[in-house]
Amino acid sequence: MYIPKDASELTFLPITGAVAYSVQQQIDAFNKFIENTPYLKNRKGSYATRNAATLPFFHRVNLSVRQEIFTFKTKGGRNQSLQLTDDVFNFLNMLNKNWGVRPLIVVRDPLVFASVGANGQPQYRMRVVNGQLPTKVFQNNFSTSSTWGAQVGVRYEF
Repeated sequence: MYIPKDASELTFLPITGAVAYSVQQQIDAFNKFIENTPYLKNRKGSYATRNAATLPFFHRVNLSVRQEIFTFKTKGGRNQSLQLTDDVFNFLNMLNKNWGVRPLIVVRDPLVFASVGANGQPQYRMRVVNGQLPTKVFQNNFSTSSTWGAQVGVRYEF
């Protein structure tokens, strides 16, 4: 796939309907989309390589602490014990709210083929996502998969 140097290499058609966008608004959004995506920004005017643009890596570290309170033997010689446990999921996010946050893809294909112009050039429209023109590929997922959580437990072994 060819990555344009900027939106001037493409021909946009206006978006009409419930939410309308002019050609200039689409050009501005497309240029921001390219500039906000590190891989696309560094490859302007060239072709994308296979599997090069992937999801950014994120760290998710879980922490588990177990403390045995006491152990004793029964008359039958069996061991019994009582443990306290504390598990922290996504521990890095507990330390810093910007760590351990999982990115999600907003849009994979920002351009929609509309038609072929009189000169044979393809004409495009930007894809509208949630009523807006996308300006970046990824957004942070602020859900339970990205926030930290903890659980405390008591374990009795007999």
